[in-house]
Amino acid sequence: YRYLVPTPNPTLVSFSISSALLNYVGLLTTFKFVALILL
Repeated sequence: YRYLVPTPNPTLVSFSISSALLNYVGLLTTFKFVALILL
């Protein structure tokens, strides 16, 4: 019996990182847009 160390899926990790980056960029753009409208 071999002990298996749970390693994260590289594709899943890269996907989550890219989605987080897209979320961050979208949040920044919407914030700039709202600030541009309000100011």
